[in-house]
Amino acid sequence: MEKSYEVFTPSFEWIRGKAADTLRVRLQGFEKNQIKVQADNEGGLRITGERPLGGNRWSRLWQDFAVPEDCNVEAMQAKFQEETLWVTLPKREAQKGKELLLNAAVAVLVFLGLALYHVREMWTKRSS
Repeated sequence: MEKSYEVFTPSFEWIRGKAADTLRVRLQGFEKNQIKVQADNEGGLRITGERPLGGNRWSRLWQDFAVPEDCNVEAMQAKFQEETLWVTLPKREAQKGKELLLNAAVAVLVFLGLALYHVREMWTKRSS
């Protein structure tokens, strides 16, 4: 028997934050293994899925979302909990802030290493 599909259009909400934006999508009746989340480098996010309704009837989901320009799609995280999909997209500025902090920490460690090496060399010369 051929499958008969019904289009499922989910309710959704963008939750804006300082460090990240989160897309909350209500997927009543769906389970985690029935959902697929894909992102592209052009600012698009696609959520697809299908689930059986009974007999040959199936519910099909195909929803595209535009990702805010200041979000990093490559750092996207998704979780499915209680029929709700949460897609978190960190802001690019937040990522840059973490990179700057890491770079500063590395610079401090290099400086301390060089300072300790210099002090050791001076101590060795004085002892000789």
